[in-house]
Formats: sequence, C-alpha cells, structure tokens
Amino acid sequence: MRNPSTFGGRLKQLRQEHGLTQDALAERVGCATQTIRKIEGGQRRPSYQIAARLAEELGIPPEERPHFIRLSRAEPGEDQPDLAAEPPTSSLPIPLTRLIGRDQEVWGLQ
Repeated sequence: MRNPSTFGGRLKQLRQEHGLTQDALAERVGCATQTIRKIEGGQRRPSYQIAARLAEELGIPPEERPHFIRLSRAEPGEDQPDLAAEPPTSSLPIPLTRLIGRDQEVWGLQ
C-alpha cells in the first residue's frame, strides 16, 4: 500500500493498521468522533494536544513524534513532503529549460 499524501490520509491509514474505528480512536484520544472524521478528511487540523495524543495512541516512536506533530499542525502544502511521491530515479539535476545554452540555435531560427 502506498503512503497517503496528506496528514489526514496517513492518520486514517495508521488508525486502520491498529484496527481502530474512528469512534474508538476518538475515545482513546479524548475528542469527538467528528473531530477524527474531519482531521482524516482534511477539513481541520488537530490541536497540539490532540496531535500528541494521536501520536501516543497510534504508537508513533518517541523520536518521530515531534515530526508527526509538526506535520499535523502545518497548513496543507506548507513545506509538507508529498508522502506519495516516487523517489527520484537519478541524482542528476533536472534541466531548468531547454533554451539555456542554445543561443546559436535561437539566432538561426530568426
């Protein structure tokens, strides 16, 4: 299974891997089921306290919890890695444009 690209999608995946329903996770975390539903759906971000409880209840290792909480609190698209992105196949940089360094060819077209 591929990693979801949003925090909400990742939360849903972790919840399902732990065999929890939204109701059960909400009860463990101490929030409303609707809160979990909205977080998973990308309609809201968890508070710091809820994010910390989610990390604890979902078994996020202690050394990864600060990163998990930071991702949970970030605005969508705000320096969040695309968790679903494929790894690069080459370490070579991607050319910015094909026109750089082609002055002679451009002059030949005029």
